[in-house]
Amino acid sequence: MQTDSNARAGTGEPASGSPDRRVSAPAWVPSDDGFAGATDRQVLVVGDSVAGLTLALLLGRAGYDPLLAAGDGEGSSSRLAYLWPPALRVLAAVDAGGPVLDRARVVDDVSVHRVGAGSAEPATFSRAADGAAAPPVVVPTPALRRTLRETLSGRVRLDRTVETLSRHDGGLTAEFDGGVREWFDAVVDASAGTPALGPPGTGPGDTDAGVTLVQYETVLGDDDPAPNRLRDAWWPGVLVQHLPHPDDGGRLLRVTTAGRDPRAALVEDGPDGPATRGGPDPEAVAAALAGAEPAGRRRVRLPPAAASPARWGRGRIARCGGAACPFAPASGFRASVAIEDALALVSRLARGPRSAAGAVDAYARDRARRVGTIRTRARAALPDHGYPVPDGDRSRLAALGVLRTVALGPFLGGALPSLQRDGFE
Repeated sequence: MQTDSNARAGTGEPASGSPDRRVSAPAWVPSDDGFAGATDRQVLVVGDSVAGLTLALLLGRAGYDPLLAAGDGEGSSSRLAYLWPPALRVLAAVDAGGPVLDRARVVDDVSVHRVGAGSAEPATFSRAADGAAAPPVVVPTPALRRTLRETLSGRVRLDRTVETLSRHDGGLTAEFDGGVREWFDAVVDASAGTPALGPPGTGPGDTDAGVTLVQYETVLGDDDPAPNRLRDAWWPGVLVQHLPHPDDGGRLLRVTTAGRDPRAALVEDGPDGPATRGGPDPEAVAAALAGAEPAGRRRVRLPPAAASPARWGRGRIARCGGAACPFAPASGFRASVAIEDALALVSRLARGPRSAAGAVDAYARDRARRVGTIRTRARAALPDHGYPVPDGDRSRLAALGVLRTVALGPFLGGALPSLQRDGFE
């Protein structure tokens, strides 16, 4: 187990101030220098989500001239995005790394506590300093999207929405509102939520359902006593998280549950239940939730254990981010894997196969394999770190806990940091 004391030994204590604005752009992000002659495809990106905006930026860097159009208008399911180091390096490659870091707060350590029989004091896991990597950060999701939009130049038509798609002359014809039609080699659905584009029968809702959870979020305005720390606390059936909020020095309180009413569950398991021993005050958490705005409550999802490649697309229609495979924000996956999707699709389009349809099919197979690999290798790594993943036989949050360990790879060590990087490099 990599705890606070041994994480700081050998590699040095991580910095706790502002994040380093000099994150390096990696060579593994496609550019027009490396893929000349493969960028004559016309690509339509639908949705100005994190996935859609990053995809448009990456396509431009690789020499394409993508058109970005409006999606379904649904916003993110969380107020804060957690970005892994390799995701930040991708943003650096499209000149968005520094501006994003200006709006972010670096994360130096993670405190985790499991409430219940045999519970102990919270364990702290510190990030090992790594001069070659960006730090993990949290950034307000609206600020992240705004920064990506400001970085993007070229064909942005967010005043248009796609009404219909039809196959025509070896490609796709998109009809926009107002009757305007354009032809494309490939179309990417990067809407934030439910897939907006066909083909029917292949969306996430049409295959294995995965796990449906309920998420509550509210901002606590009081000063954060540990402004560079993520805090996770597992109650039976409830995950409580405190995330530092870069905007006002406060905290984002996020509570994720698999069905129990969180206020009742926290109070039941609180002062008269298992001793919290330094964990969050359950009555204070319940009171904060009671005063939260109704808009802070959302249904969120986790992908099934064996995700079908059809989730990421088929033929000339691809999907990225939430339109492809949903990840509850509590996992720490949502924004970073959206960026990973975008990178994977651009790499396939730029490197081949020669046909756009073949590139989309190969991308979809790659992504399905990647999600399966994450689950398998993360479960195998459970004995090697001290993060308390809920018992799979007792908690519907077990899958969330396994994914959480991968997101926290820079803190937990072992095989997890490389597992995190594998999807990018």
